Amino acid sequence: VLAVDLGADGGKGGTMLIRSMGSRGEPSFTNDPAVFGLHFEGQAVFKIAVQGISASAARVVERAGLATDDIDLVVPHQANARIIDSATRRLGIDSSRVFVNIDNLGNTAAASIPMAISDALDAGRVKAGDHVILTAFGGGVTWGSIALRWGSRTDPVGVHEGELPDTDQNCFELLRDNLDFYAPLHIDKPPVV
Repeated sequence: VLAVDLGADGGKGGTMLIRSMGSRGEPSFTNDPAVFGLHFEGQAVFKIAVQGISASAARVVERAGLATDDIDLVVPHQANARIIDSATRRLGIDSSRVFVNIDNLGNTAAASIPMAISDALDAGRVKAGDHVILTAFGGGVTWGSIALRWGSRTDPVGVHEGELPDTDQNCFELLRDNLDFYAPLHIDKPPVV
């Protein structure tokens, strides 16, 4: 790890949030979109994301003592192709040095960077000693970047060939027993002080 940058702007937190969940809402386990749905102000989030990613990535490049020409690969949060393109252009990084897999996987939320790194390694896009920038943004509003020099391992440690069983249930139905067991432990009891 060569440099890290983290930031937040709670004043803009209302642009992207789940209004009825978390510490501000009533605990509820449902898949009702009115309760669980994401509130998202697209234009505002786009501007915040482009600014946050590009500025944060620029700070880690500078803190690491690098120039943008020294960067071998940028692996951004895979939220939106337009955000990725705009932020990396603003940073001065050519698209050939940006790894994008959103076209194959969609927005995989918090898993997007780890999944993109794995795909980049599989594609031979990361080599030992490469300077790599990881950069992301999220609700709250938050952003962060890390500059690193990739180590010697570029081959997978292992591959899992297992398959998930077929099911007609959605994720909430699959988790129902878990939710029924754990929900009362957290919802009905006051915090211990």
